[in-house]
Amino acid sequence: LPEPTNSKATVSVLYWYEGMRKVVHGPLQGLKGRYNSVLYYPPVNGGKGCKLTILFPGDVSDFETDMPDGMKKYSLEALGEAVVGRLTDAEGLLVIRPACAPRGYYAHYTHFIGGMGHFMHNRMETVCPEGDTTACNHLVGLLHSLSVKETTSFCDLTLIGFSKGSSVLTRMMDRPSPELWDIVRSVHFVDAGMNQAGVFPTTVPVVRPDFSIVLHGTPRQLDDVQRPWIRREWDAFQHSNLSKVTYPGTTLDDHFNLLLSFKLSPDSGSRSI
Repeated sequence: LPEPTNSKATVSVLYWYEGMRKVVHGPLQGLKGRYNSVLYYPPVNGGKGCKLTILFPGDVSDFETDMPDGMKKYSLEALGEAVVGRLTDAEGLLVIRPACAPRGYYAHYTHFIGGMGHFMHNRMETVCPEGDTTACNHLVGLLHSLSVKETTSFCDLTLIGFSKGSSVLTRMMDRPSPELWDIVRSVHFVDAGMNQAGVFPTTVPVVRPDFSIVLHGTPRQLDDVQRPWIRREWDAFQHSNLSKVTYPGTTLDDHFNLLLSFKLSPDSGSRSI
């Protein structure tokens, strides 16, 4: 890949082992000139598998080396380990770092949804007009770059949006591209929440019987009196393939611990810190 223009994405490609998985850490190109740094945990079977879970983190999280000691438990690596430990040996995990994550620990998914990455309907409509599939196309490009780098292919995707990272899922669902959604098996909104309305999508681009959407929430988000739209949109979002699960928790630790305990699949386990 050419050298990224994003200074935080200029890390060299590094490899280390987390249990039996070789972790790949480096920049990937999606749409032309747009890069996101990632953590990629290939399947234990040598990386030759098409099942992939993709995690879009929210605010606070960055690479461990770029976070103060007291915050490292919220790092991208910590989030990756929380999720990958619950996957089967045949599944891989891709953690996508926002393009502008370090600015005050606010995640900005500029390459997916434009602007400064805040999902504000009035502002974002002008950046991504009706029919714009930038978010989907950028993710497809990232997956293509990863498949070339890792000499594998992906045909069965699970998408996880955590906290503000759910804004990317919402954008991709409201502005769908068949090239992406034809291979998405399930979508998880994990304690989704933002400082503007538009937390959850208004459309669902998939009607297959094997497709599922799950909303996971805690009182920290759903009962926030400063952001009443989160609960309203949670209640209003309906679909035949949709289920909603609530969990206890009001603290920041409870918020992040949900990645360790939410039901990822019917046969997945759960644990807590």
